[in-house]
Amino acid sequence: MSTPALRCAGLDRSGTPDPTERKTGRELYVVGLTAVSVGMEEVRDGFSSIRRECGMKPHEEFHGRQCPEWIQARVLRTADDTMGLRVAAFIYEKQSAAHNPALQSGPTPARFQVQAALALLERFFSQHRLETLWCDEDIQGREQQKAFETAVKRLHRAAHAGARINVRHRPSKSNDLIQLADIAVYGLSRLTRGLVKDPELRRLLEAMRDAAENVVEGPLPWGE
Repeated sequence: MSTPALRCAGLDRSGTPDPTERKTGRELYVVGLTAVSVGMEEVRDGFSSIRRECGMKPHEEFHGRQCPEWIQARVLRTADDTMGLRVAAFIYEKQSAAHNPALQSGPTPARFQVQAALALLERFFSQHRLETLWCDEDIQGREQQKAFETAVKRLHRAAHAGARINVRHRPSKSNDLIQLADIAVYGLSRLTRGLVKDPELRRLLEAMRDAAENVVEGPLPWGE
């Protein structure tokens, strides 16, 4: 049986990849992706409909920290019902680094961000082939982005011989799939901390976390 193929995915994170920063609301670092079985045109059409229904501007950004919970729930429900949504996320907690100098002196935040994303993608690729990955511009500098793209393609080839994957970096405001990933990882972070109030959003996030076809792990000790 061939590994299920997905058309495209967005990659994003919530929180900062710095174990020394544990301000309220930043105790967790979540890296995640949302993948769908439809193309970007279908994603844009579906999200445009949500914006109209919710009274938003035509190109207004869906952002977990800024959108009301009922809109977050509407976005996740639409993706799950009509786009074949699959989710992968690693949730890291920073408390494990509080009294461990070895962890605090480990990879730089920028390096840990890359390591965590690649570890997540390797796990996801073990279950799914993917045609296109859209990444938020969290990885700074074109050379660093190119190195990340090469590493992603290497992981994908290792899991799916002969299969190609396109990797693109875009600002989240211009890509609906990255915005979907933002809502998912922000929601999982708040769910883990018991902060989600909307019953529908909580139900969707719990189902997303527990679904066998998804990969949601954590809270994980920092550095693993």
